[in-house]
Formats: sequence, C-alpha cells, structure tokens
Amino acid sequence: MDQEFITIPEAARLTGQSDLTIMRAIKDCLQQPGVNAAEILRKEPRDNGFLYLVNKEVLFRELSKATDVPPASQRGEQEETSPKREQTLLEAKDEMIATLQKVVDTQGGQIEDLSGKIDQLIERDRETNILLKTLQDKLFLLEQARPTKKQA
Repeated sequence: MDQEFITIPEAARLTGQSDLTIMRAIKDCLQQPGVNAAEILRKEPRDNGFLYLVNKEVLFRELSKATDVPPASQRGEQEETSPKREQTLLEAKDEMIATLQKVVDTQGGQIEDLSGKIDQLIERDRETNILLKTLQDKLFLLEQARPTKKQA
C-alpha cells in the first residue's frame, strides 16, 4: 500500500488551513479507537529534532469531517462561483487603480505648485544678491571718499 506522507507546513499550504488546525485534526484522529498511529503519522530524525510527516489521504479525510469541506464531486459547483469571485476581485482591483490614479494626479499638482514656489524663491534670492552687491559697492565708495586722519 503506497501512502504519501507530507509535512505539516505542506499540508497547511495544500488545505488552506493553519498549522494548528492540521495538528488538531491529527490529534483527534489519533484519539479514535482502533487507529494505527504508524499509518497516520511518521517521525523522522533531523539535525536538531524531528520532522513530523502526516498521511495525506487520512488528513484530507479528517479535515473534511471537521470543517465540512465538500467532497470532490461537489467541488465543481464551487468552481462555478469562482468567476463571481474573480469578478469581485477585478472590480476591487479597478477601484484601487482609480484611487491610486487620483493620488498620483493630486501629487503631480502639488509638485507643480512647489516647483513654482521654488522658482519664485530663486528669483528673490537673485534680487537679494543684486541689492547686496550694490550696497557693498556703495560702502566701498564711501570708504574711499572718507579722508584718513594722519597721526602727528
């Protein structure tokens, strides 16, 4: 009898359940009377401890009992509702894109406004430099025109 054993994280990924839910299902299964633990769970030694492997078939059977997961024959019905879910996701994506586009447009306007203010500040700085240069020139001329006192 060829049984496939998988790790608990792999089982969680495959089933969409949490690790804790997987371990709880294993524990519940092991507590049932007449159950052979070796057929359900294996423990392999690793570097720092053990790696637990669970029988994939038994796990799926136990999870379907515990969480009322429909059998494979009824999963086709769920696939029919999947396009509705995809449509909802597409609508949410389009809404998010529109919102982000508004944010980008708003930020573009703010950047243009700040750019204009920076240009005005640069122009005021040039004017200030011209005024300071003129003041320095006039002070220099006054210094030269002032007679120096000779000490006797």
